[in-house]
Amino acid sequence: MTQKFIKKNLKLSLDFDHHVVRDPDILAKVPRGACIIITKKGDKSFNRESRALAESVARGGEKCFEARKEGSRWTVKQFAY
Repeated sequence: MTQKFIKKNLKLSLDFDHHVVRDPDILAKVPRGACIIITKKGDKSFNRESRALAESVARGGEKCFEARKEGSRWTVKQFAY
């Protein structure tokens, strides 16, 4: 995990948190305690690293969901690896 990945993940996570405050219904599909990974449209390198982390968690039996940023829009769906 690189410093660049960590910084981008923190920035996107904060952006997602702000979005959730404005639209809490976006989390309706996510069960309590599930992991949420962040991805961004068009950022293959970042997404590959994010998905690798999610795969390791999902293989342990934990449910993971993907919060994807596309422009200013966020979507949330169950992570499938």
